[in-house]
Amino acid sequence: MDYVVLGCRCMVGLVFIASVVGKVRGREPYAGFVGATGRLAPGWLAARAPAGVLAGGVIAAEVAVPV
Repeated sequence: MDYVVLGCRCMVGLVFIASVVGKVRGREPYAGFVGATGRLAPGWLAARAPAGVLAGGVIAAEVAVPV
């Protein structure tokens, strides 16, 4: 495998890990993220699922990327 490709994959993984850590490092950042998720979600989706569930799905997807 080319070292450039490996380096790019590692950087993408680190960015997603940093994103998750920033969201779950405490109550206040997580609550802000849940609120933003509720405001930014499409109306049809926000009407069907609470913002906390949507936020959990986003975090789960971000954790899955480096794995």
